[in-house]
Amino acid sequence: LSGLLPESMVRAAYVVLVALPLTAYGKLDRPALPAPDEGAYARGLYEPPQGEAETILAGIWQELLGVEQVGRQDSFFELGGHSLLAVKLVSRAPEAGFNFTVNNLFQNPVLKDLARTSKDLSSREDRSKPVPVQRTGSEPPIFFLPSGLGDHSYVFELARELDSNLPVYALPWPAADEPLTYTLEAMAARALSMMRSVQPQGPYRLAGYSSGGILAYAMAHDILASGEAVSFLGLIDVHLPSQRHPGPKSTDDMLLARLDTADVPQHPGDPTLFREYAADPSASPMIEEGQRPNVADADLDASARAMLHEQRGYFEKLVRSYTIPRLRVVVHQFNARTTGITEGAFGWSMARWRDVLSSSLLHTHTVPGDHWTMITEPANRAVLGRQISRTLQTQKSTPSDNLQEA
Repeated sequence: LSGLLPESMVRAAYVVLVALPLTAYGKLDRPALPAPDEGAYARGLYEPPQGEAETILAGIWQELLGVEQVGRQDSFFELGGHSLLAVKLVSRAPEAGFNFTVNNLFQNPVLKDLARTSKDLSSREDRSKPVPVQRTGSEPPIFFLPSGLGDHSYVFELARELDSNLPVYALPWPAADEPLTYTLEAMAARALSMMRSVQPQGPYRLAGYSSGGILAYAMAHDILASGEAVSFLGLIDVHLPSQRHPGPKSTDDMLLARLDTADVPQHPGDPTLFREYAADPSASPMIEEGQRPNVADADLDASARAMLHEQRGYFEKLVRSYTIPRLRVVVHQFNARTTGITEGAFGWSMARWRDVLSSSLLHTHTVPGDHWTMITEPANRAVLGRQISRTLQTQKSTPSDNLQEA
């Protein structure tokens, strides 16, 4: 099947059933479908691990994935691994003498490849270069921006659901320990420079998730202003902030409890910035996001987490202060079917896009799930991937290099 179908259509497990379980009304009874056991996962010819590194990693995989054996040709994700298990693997790796990040694992999911490269990988990634998620393909590449948490790991799993002929790259944020002196426009220019190192000329394809989509929009503004074209701008559940909004009174306590800052040592920069952002009601959406497990924190110690949360708060302030220009560019919104925390009480609104873009330029698509599960749940993510791929395939390339007045 791998030789005939796109990767996103090749299943990780196959369960043989005598008959499909049905409800009393004759419909498929999905809850009654049996979960795949170890023998259900598609695997190649077993090759035992070779050398100490492969053997140790295989043992960790067996424990985390609940399988009896792991071969050197096996893929972590084809054996049932996912983002949360990837986080657990990365947290266990240093104890066994390995040094790699979640993104390293996504790029080297096969046991022998991860074992071979992990000894040479640095726990600090080079954030000055685009992250290649899917290198090959004859289509023009698509570039994804990190979420408002600075986390671009969502791109690795989403890329599996996109057209296999589509090169995919992520454009990372600056390192968390860099001085917080940049503007959103400066971040857009930095990301644009990284993108042009892969694709020197347009038309360009851009996408961003959550408030990271605002950064993608700012990049589109710069591209159009330079006389080049944007052929695709995808905003994945990207809401615009309101100017006036309430925030929880206990914001400071919430964030300090989240990070346990009593154990956070001093770090470069002004440590009071962290508490300043935490006390600002405008940080409330970022605080809510911080309560959820996320891959971006997986490789960080307490000091690095504190710097990252400062950076997130700073980015959220930049987004709120950014004046959204009116662009002559088609925007595809991929909105979650269920309202998430970024709407309503936290002062973020999807409706405000109608004040920025004309109806002829605004195309909306609905994805199952809420702001989080549209990305984290495999079934929802598959729908999102198909919608993006379908849009890229069917959209007529009619970009404009003209700007409307703000």
